[in-house]
Amino acid sequence: MLGGHRMSAWYFAYGANMLTDVLVRRRGVIPLSSEQARLDGYQLVFSQPGLPYIEPCFASIQPIQTDSVYGVLHHLTAHAAAQIDRFEGRGLSASYDQS
Repeated sequence: MLGGHRMSAWYFAYGANMLTDVLVRRRGVIPLSSEQARLDGYQLVFSQPGLPYIEPCFASIQPIQTDSVYGVLHHLTAHAAAQIDRFEGRGLSASYDQS
């Protein structure tokens, strides 16, 4: 962190945000780097209300000791992380580790 502001962030993606093409074309986000990842102690669930007739529900993750979620770990600039926050609604499905 520099002057109280994060310079970059790690974002664990699952679902559509695993694809760099989705991040670039739909979200306007270009990751600094991306790699396969596994998040232990969580499970993938479809518990977020979706859009009627388009997408009935959205994926989310929830803690459970006996499971793992596979996804992609994107390294993002602070600006790109803020864009993801606006799109995903931080606290619902986005998790960051500031670096």
